[in-house]
Amino acid sequence: MNSPYNKVGPLVGEIFGGKVLNVACDVNVTSTFAGDAAISGLIGRGSADGSLIENCIFGGSITGTGYNCAAFIGWSGSTSTLTNCAFTGIIYIDTSQGNAYTFARNPGNVTCTNCYFVNEFGSHQDNTTQVTEEDVASGMLCYTLNGDQSCIIWSQTLGEDELPVPFPTHERIYKAGDVYGNAYDNATFTTFANKVLETEHEFCENALAQKS
Repeated sequence: MNSPYNKVGPLVGEIFGGKVLNVACDVNVTSTFAGDAAISGLIGRGSADGSLIENCIFGGSITGTGYNCAAFIGWSGSTSTLTNCAFTGIIYIDTSQGNAYTFARNPGNVTCTNCYFVNEFGSHQDNTTQVTEEDVASGMLCYTLNGDQSCIIWSQTLGEDELPVPFPTHERIYKAGDVYGNAYDNATFTTFANKVLETEHEFCENALAQKS
């Protein structure tokens, strides 16, 4: 996506309240706006209180000649809530103006819950957690985005999906100890079980080595 304007996003330029649910965006955004760009990987500007962004992920990139932007909301002119969201992409925008934020600009208007990022941009919001690329690839991020696992929204077919997605057409991630994996057929169940056994075996070997 290429744009010469500010306050733009690949999903919507401006939102007036309402909800954005279950979106996976892997777009590469390029801005040629030279000033306060306020662009994002999802929404350019929030302009009415009560906007909710839930179960969304941005895994693309943002590049440009301007400054100041964010992964989800380029400028939060009103109160917004982000819940169960993840930023796994990267932003190449000038942060020297001191008004750049990982999830959304104007942080006093933004509340984040159970949100994660790989690459910090500027400053990150409170109640957001940095994870690694390995956490994304292993399925850990996907599992964690589902919270207490009582409502499964996020899925990831390991070996096929680079990122977790909020779609039921992909496979659920399970956890045993510190191991994450799929178990939707005999092959994936066996792979998952073997990883668990291998981890437990290594744990026991390390425990014995420390005891001796």
